[in-house]
Amino acid sequence: MHLRFAVLLLSSFAAASVVAQETYVCQVKQIWQWSKTGALEPDILTQLWLDDTFIIDRMTGEIESPDFPMRNNKLKVYHKGSTRNHFMALSVTPGENGTEDEPAMPDAAMLQVVEFEKGEDKPFVLTDTIAGGRVTTGICKASSQVVPTRKSE
Repeated sequence: MHLRFAVLLLSSFAAASVVAQETYVCQVKQIWQWSKTGALEPDILTQLWLDDTFIIDRMTGEIESPDFPMRNNKLKVYHKGSTRNHFMALSVTPGENGTEDEPAMPDAAMLQVVEFEKGEDKPFVLTDTIAGGRVTTGICKASSQVVPTRKSE
């Protein structure tokens, strides 16, 4: 009886530790845009989003971003991260409002999280095409917070 209880208890802890790692909750710390000189510079308009958060499901790539603007609400996960590698997810979606003479620019995003960083704070970099291209950095923390599932359109 005690052995069965111990096995059940240990398997519950193992399952809980897996669940705790399913999402990242990420907080924006800096936002940069390209300047005419090719250098990255802070942009006054994007500074409104500092300290905003987004959540990404590490398995599915689904994103919940109530405050921080992101066009791509799902990224394709290419690497889930490990003790030696980044978490990496990408998305490229067709642009809007194109014409035959001037095709729409696609929207693209790439998120990398330094999964192998010791401690609970994991630095991230997000590069995307919003506002002509921006580079966003901040801190992600592993979480069990669930990303709401979107209905297929």
